[in-house]
Amino acid sequence: MKLEKVKKKVLIGAFVLAFFFLLAASGSFKHNWNKVTLILDYGNNKQNVLQTTFSGKRRAWNLLQQAAAVVKIDLRANNDFVPVKIDGYYNGYQGKKWVFYVNGKKQPSSPFDTFVKPSDKVTFRFE
Repeated sequence: MKLEKVKKKVLIGAFVLAFFFLLAASGSFKHNWNKVTLILDYGNNKQNVLQTTFSGKRRAWNLLQQAAAVVKIDLRANNDFVPVKIDGYYNGYQGKKWVFYVNGKKQPSSPFDTFVKPSDKVTFRFE
């Protein structure tokens, strides 16, 4: 009797594993994790290029904060989360300021108000 229960549990377990394997193979469990590129362009041929992965949408500001933490750069922003200093380059220095782009297009809003998706290219440029 005990052997029959064990066989039944093994059979059920094998069925459950096969079911989940088929779901995974069909893409039902597949998350759309893609890389987003963040570029800090200092305007003097110096750049930091970072990549991270995520799914869904994320604020450009969060990517910049993550980069600052990982690369250990000084990041300062105004009350609207617009960078005023990145890694020693502060707005007004040499008549330049920090501007940011998503996929090559200059953004009119703050990085906090701008959402990016996987595969986007986000650039903070000192110009």
